[in-house]
Parts: sequence; structure tokens; C-alpha cells
Amino acid sequence: MSSSSLQAGIVLSNRYLILYKIGSGTFTSIYSAFDLQTKTNVAIKVENVAPQIKKGSVIDKEAQVLKDLQGALHCPSFQEYHTNGTSSASTNTLCFIAFELIAGEDMHSLRTRSATANQENSKQKKSRFLPINISSALHLSLQMLDCVQSVHEKGYLHRDVKPSNFVRTGMNEDEREFKIIDFGLSKSFVQTLEPNSPPLSPQIPFKITPPNTTNPLAYSSQTLYLKPRKTSAQFRGTTMYASVNVQSELDHSRSDDIFGVVYSFIDLVNGDLPWRPYATGEGKDKETVKTMKEAGLSDPRNMMVDPLIRSLGNFNHWIWQISNYLTTLDFYSTPDYGSIKKWMINACHEQGNGLVGNTVWKGGEMKKAIDLVWECNDNRRQEALGIRLQEGLIWRKNKLMMEKNLLYTSSEKRNAWNIGANYVTQRQKLDLQDMTFLRDYADTHNLIKHFKVLEGERNAITSSSINKIRLEVLIKEKKKRKKLGAAKKEENSIEEASERLLNIKRPKL
Repeated sequence: MSSSSLQAGIVLSNRYLILYKIGSGTFTSIYSAFDLQTKTNVAIKVENVAPQIKKGSVIDKEAQVLKDLQGALHCPSFQEYHTNGTSSASTNTLCFIAFELIAGEDMHSLRTRSATANQENSKQKKSRFLPINISSALHLSLQMLDCVQSVHEKGYLHRDVKPSNFVRTGMNEDEREFKIIDFGLSKSFVQTLEPNSPPLSPQIPFKITPPNTTNPLAYSSQTLYLKPRKTSAQFRGTTMYASVNVQSELDHSRSDDIFGVVYSFIDLVNGDLPWRPYATGEGKDKETVKTMKEAGLSDPRNMMVDPLIRSLGNFNHWIWQISNYLTTLDFYSTPDYGSIKKWMINACHEQGNGLVGNTVWKGGEMKKAIDLVWECNDNRRQEALGIRLQEGLIWRKNKLMMEKNLLYTSSEKRNAWNIGANYVTQRQKLDLQDMTFLRDYADTHNLIKHFKVLEGERNAITSSSINKIRLEVLIKEKKKRKKLGAAKKEENSIEEASERLLNIKRPKL
């Protein structure tokens, strides 16, 4: 059974109810699922090629990376790795990883929506790539650097740093934290010294940052060392955001991950990168991309697409400072993440020195520009990404559970029905299939008597179509009450007549 056959409603290992497919890559596919045991939404990742996973395969490696990254502040929490997950639709086994489902949008999608909104407000010529507010771009980039640092502190390189691999943890305006995802290309840059093994050259110790939730002493006893640098390495990553060293097929280091952050920062501020035509599509030319990046290292203005940003000497100076610092780092050096953050902040500062205070997030036009980035009002996109868990996602999950009779108590059935009624009536385009399902489910499970106490009943006045369907059920209830009332009335009339007869005074003879 391959991952392509995972359909909504399949239950893996008698626990994970598949809801829908989130996306797929070259080697793996990822699904949104509902954990019937913990009653939470999770992500399920499977390999595309076959269910029989060999040691060292893509998904096997990623499962190990997620395990080792546990406790990292900006990484998704790992749940479990199944190597014999039986599907409810087949007797075959399926290998998969279950881990935290992150609710928000990725940075690329967020930037695209912001650019579209900017165009609509300013009536600019439509373009997929437009710059976003510089303070918002700074915040996103600082978040990226925090995420990358948390991966490095666990002894791993990500090797595919780009905006689409950073996802916001929440959907509210004040929830602006991100986590890094997709560790299919990640690899460890540390190792242990095995007994009787040849010594490492050089022997540089490395201490893993312990997780926040476990005993740090468990990690302090193990001595790890940096792996020696390879003389050459295959290209791994995305050409658009890869460093010059990686494109030159040199061994990937921590500074190369940070170059991905820098190029993403420039991309966000400018709305694009100059080498995009040669990094994507039919006109791919990696050598041209590398040449353009090398020109950008000597003069950052060569990387700036927006004329305004190109004219900012202060901004370009600090971008050069970061790039120059990264190129001078030794392969084994630990980057100074704090200084890089400071230089990024200085690049966005008006005078080129000092720190940007929290006041940039408050009041006036600045707040309007920032709010534009964080608004989440594209319902179709949100449903596809599993952002609006309270509405579309929960209704899909509830409907599947209702169809498969996985709701046992009357309160669970009523709540599921109520959520469905609210969701269906609030959509712009009404779904007759869903409405018919709700009507039939109410009939089958004797929910008619609960209509008047449900919040969904009050909200239904916004939709004449669903009112019509509900009206049919309510009319049945009314007729039933009327019939019962008539019988009761007739019974009362007989009793009254009997009483009158009994109370009649007979004349005396």
C-alpha cells in the first residue's frame, strides 16, 4: 500500500484518522490526521515509494532527526515512528511518522498574501513577488535565525533553509512564533569516538543543548565531536537560497544554513531575488546563479531588486557585514548568532546603529502595515493548510467520525451536529450534500428534539436553504406534537364529559 492511496477516513494503527492531504514532495507525502487516542490533530508523514521502509531511507532518517531534535524550542514535537502501521482499508503495513501539526501559514504563503493585499490597496501592477514591510521582514528573518540556531544546538544541519520551511505556530495576530519543518535533507555534524577507531582530525568537542523537559545531566555524560570536513559533497538544498559553497559542492556547514536566512531576508525585503529566472523553471542555470551570488558577496547592491532598497547605503552595509562574516568562518566554527541578529536589526534601523525597539510594533501606519502581513482571511487557503481548526477541519473530522459511527454518547453526537450546522450555514456557498447529511443524521439518531436548544438553530436564519431542510424536520415534529395534543385534548374532553355526567343531579321521584 503506497501513500498515494491514503484516503480520508482511513484509520492507521487503530489510532490516526486521516483527514486530508496537506502536500507532497519528491520522496514523502504529509497528511492531516486526528489522533483518536489524544483527541488532537497531528501530522502524518509517509514515504511515496513503498510501504516496506529500509534502514537509512528518507523517512527513516527523518524520524531519527525528529527524535534527536526533541526539546528544541523551534522544532515540531515528535510523537512516534510506526514501522508496521496497519491501515483500516488494507491488511498491508504502512510506515509513517506522527508528529505535531503546526496550525499557521508558512512564510512564503504569508508573504504572497501580503504582496497581493498591498497590490489591491495601492492598485499596483499585479506581480507575484513584491516587498513586504521592512519591520515585518526583519521579524520573520529573526524568527528564521532562532529556528536554525535551535537545530544547530542539537548537532544537526537543516540544509534546506527557505521561507516555505518555516511555519507560524498560531493564527491570531499576537501569535508570531515560528517553527522549522521538513528535515528530509538534514544531517548530523557530530559523532562519538568509537573504541579503537582512528582519531578524528581535528578533535573538536561539541556539547548538545539538552531539551527543556528532561534532565540535562543525561546529556552531559556523552562526549561528542565535530565530524571531519569532507573534501567534496553532493548538492543538497534549494538553488534559490543555497550558499555559494554549497553550490560549489563543498561540505555543508552551519554558516551555509545561515546564508539561507540571509537570502530569505533579502527576498522578503525586496520582493524577489535577481537570480530567480536562473534558479527555477525551464531556464535553470546553476552556474549563472552562483556567479550572481558571488557578485552579491562583494557588493550587496547587486542582490537588491527594489530600487529603494538598493539606494539604502545603511541597509546594504549591514548585509555586507553579515555576508563577509559568514564567508570568513572556518568550517568548524560556531556562528555568533547574537551578532548576526544585531546586524540584521541595524540594517533595518534608520540611522544604522542601535537596536530597533518594540515601539515599531505600535500605532499609526506602521501597525497597519504589519497587520496586513498577519491577517488570515483567505478561507480556502486556511482550510487547505489546516489553519482554521475550529471550523472546516473540525467539521471534516466530525463528519468522518459520524459516518463511521465513532461518536458514542448523545452529547458527542449533538455537539458534532451543532458544529456542522454552524459551519455549513456560515459558508458563502452552501453545500447541499452536507446539509442533507445533517438532516439524515438528525433523523437517524433522534436529534429532532434537540433542535430548539442548539446554537446552530439560531444561526440557521442566515440561510434560507438550510432553513428549508430544517423546516421539513420541524414540521414533522410539529405534526407529531399536534397529533399528540389532539389525542390529549380528546382524552381530556372524555374526562370532562364523564365528570359532568357524574355531577348531574338526578331529579327526585
